[in-house]
Amino acid sequence: MSKKSPELPETWPDGTILPSEGFCLSLPSGQILLGCGLRARGATPEPGAWNFYLPDFFLEDPQPWWTPEEVFFLASHEEQGVDGLTNRINASWNLGNQGSFFSQFEDLQQLFAQGELRKAVPVVVAQSEWVPSSQDVAQLILRAQSVERAHPALHTFGFWTPSEGMIGLTPELLFQLSGSQLQTMALAGTRRSGFPAGELLADKKERAEHQIVVEDLHQRLSELGTVNMGNTDELNLGTLTHLKTDLFVELKSSHVPNFEDCVRLLHPTPALGAYPRQAGLQWLRKNRTRQAPRFGAPFGVSDPEGNSWCLVAIRNLQWSKQGSLLPVGCGVVAQSQAEAEWRELELKKQFVLESLGL
Repeated sequence: MSKKSPELPETWPDGTILPSEGFCLSLPSGQILLGCGLRARGATPEPGAWNFYLPDFFLEDPQPWWTPEEVFFLASHEEQGVDGLTNRINASWNLGNQGSFFSQFEDLQQLFAQGELRKAVPVVVAQSEWVPSSQDVAQLILRAQSVERAHPALHTFGFWTPSEGMIGLTPELLFQLSGSQLQTMALAGTRRSGFPAGELLADKKERAEHQIVVEDLHQRLSELGTVNMGNTDELNLGTLTHLKTDLFVELKSSHVPNFEDCVRLLHPTPALGAYPRQAGLQWLRKNRTRQAPRFGAPFGVSDPEGNSWCLVAIRNLQWSKQGSLLPVGCGVVAQSQAEAEWRELELKKQFVLESLGL
C-alpha cells in the first residue's frame, strides 16, 4: 500500500525534494496529489493503494499502472505569478510541417464527402532540444498550479522518470467514477477569447463539432444507466474559450464499471479521436503521430477505496533524453477551413507555452 503523508517538506517550492520518479495530478478536492518514487508497475492496479494510470493513446502499453512509494496531498501555494523558464532555457517551438497538415486536411474533406467520417483530430508537434532538469520539472508544476488557481477548470497533471516525462494543464475530464455516479464532459469547439458572450455558442461550425461529441457520449453512456446532461456553455480559460457540456450518469447496479471499463467505453472521445469510432480508429492508426504517444491519452488515478479520476492528456509538454515535444490537435469537420484550423493549432501551442512559462 502506498504510504500516505500529510504534507510535503518545506523544501518543496525550490524543487529539491523531487525524487527521480514521480507523479502529480489535480484532484476534485482542489488539492494536488503528488506521488513520489515508484514501487511497482503492472497490468492492473495494486489493491488498497493509490495507483496512477499512464497508458499511451492507443492503450498498447502492457503495464499502464504505476504505484508510487509515497503520496502527498499538496495544497495550492499562496504565491501568485510563479516565474516561468522562458529567459533561462532559450528554446524555440515551431510547429511541424504545415504542408503535411494541409494535405491531411484535404484527405479528411474527401472522407467527409464520402460519408466515411464526420470528424477527426489531426495532431502536429512542436519540438525543442531542451530537456527539463529536476528543478525545471518542479518549476513547471508550480507554474501550472499558479495558472490553475486563476482558472480552476484547468487541471495539473504529469509524471517524470530519469528517461522521460510529461507536464500539462488540461481542461478535459474523461471521467470521474464514485460509487454509483459517473461524470464526464463534452469539450469541443475552440476560439481565441475576447469575443462577445454567446458568439461561440452561435457559431454553426463549432456547435456542430461539439454536438458530435455530445451525441457520441450520450449514446455510449446510455448502456450504463440514466444520463443527465447539463447546458452547453462557453468555458473561458484565459486566452482560449471552448464549448462544454457536462454529462452525469446514475449507474445501474448491474452495470457499475471499473476504471478500465470506463476507459474502454469513452476513450478516445470524438473530441480527441475521430468519428464514427470504428472507421475513426482506422484513420487514427494510420495518421496519428507516434512521436508524442501520450498526447490525448487517459491520465488518471484510482484511490484505495476504488474511486477514479481520469483526465485527457492534452495541453502538455512531453520529453525524453532526445528533447521536448509540444503536441497540439484540432477538430476538423466538413465545415472547417484549413487556414483557420492551423491558426487554432498555433493558439493552442501558445496556450501551453504561456501556461507552463515557456
